[in-house]
Amino acid sequence: MVKASAITIGLLYVAFLIQSSFFIHFPIFGVTPNLVLLGVLGISVFVSEKSPLDIIAAIAGGTILDIFSSSFFGYWIGILLVLVLIMRFFIRKYVRFSPFIFS
Repeated sequence: MVKASAITIGLLYVAFLIQSSFFIHFPIFGVTPNLVLLGVLGISVFVSEKSPLDIIAAIAGGTILDIFSSSFFGYWIGILLVLVLIMRFFIRKYVRFSPFIFS
């Protein structure tokens, strides 16, 4: 679990570096894509329901975005945590995985 968390935090940091250094020069319709947000939501979709990796990713990604943003500290942590919890709710309530896929 520690290894997966460290790899996730490293990947989110690399996504932030790419987002803030490369994609800032190529806005799409005036908007820069938030790769950290997309990464956290992707992790929350594909991680197991019992694994806390999505919560760890939300806290780490929010911390990375909060450190380098001009808004108050905790803004991105709160947004990402709420989005991950909403994703967990909808996946638990409305998504049913086929047992044939995982066997």
